[in-house]
Amino acid sequence: KIDEVTNYWKIYMYLIGIVISTEKWEKWKTWINVLSSKKALVLGARGQDGALICKSLLRKNYEVIGLSKQNSSPSESLKKLGVEKKIDLQIGDIKDESIIKNLINKYQPEEIYNLAGQSSVGKSFLIPKETSESIINGTLNLLNTAKNLDFKGNIFFAGSSEMFGLTENAADINYPQNPISPYAISKQTSFKLVQFYRENFNLNCVTGVLFNHESPLRDEHFVTHKIIKGAIKASENKNNKITLGNVDIRR
Repeated sequence: KIDEVTNYWKIYMYLIGIVISTEKWEKWKTWINVLSSKKALVLGARGQDGALICKSLLRKNYEVIGLSKQNSSPSESLKKLGVEKKIDLQIGDIKDESIIKNLINKYQPEEIYNLAGQSSVGKSFLIPKETSESIINGTLNLLNTAKNLDFKGNIFFAGSSEMFGLTENAADINYPQNPISPYAISKQTSFKLVQFYRENFNLNCVTGVLFNHESPLRDEHFVTHKIIKGAIKASENKNNKITLGNVDIRR
């Protein structure tokens, strides 16, 4: 669509007799692209999925604003993808509703992607309160702010197949939900809250129920990355051992 817009302007200027050099046209094209671009707010921009979404949006000529907690790890994922300098990265916690309100008011995004919150199932047993607050309160803060501001854009929430619990066969959206961890319970609650605000307040909000997915950006405490890193070390040192947690878990 951007190419169509820029080509339209080039033809228009030609028809009205404006002939410009290639160098000047590139400056015009940049200006036109800025006017044509959409804005997207990505919450949890430093994580695996947040960073990948930032890169995808930039490819589509979006202006991307990211939010990340101040005490989170350095933006290695954004660096690896080469987009750290291309997004407007803000510092803040989604548990603070005023931060979300200020970001929406300041940037007026057309799309919001919520990938923030504590994302480790195992860790949620150790810090259940922090897990539930980051996921449930974060979801509610965004939904309530969008309702109060009469936000007309689209909002995407990252859900989790963990809300289905132990499954006997392949699960789809209609599969019975039986969450068995603080993380899963929090994600199920988030899922229900999004559904409630969509149906009762007509917000353009949806939850994408994500199953296991991996990339080189995955944190080391996740099992796939842990096995791969351990295997590399074992290939260099035969005495190296890979230590895992509960290996009876199935998904």
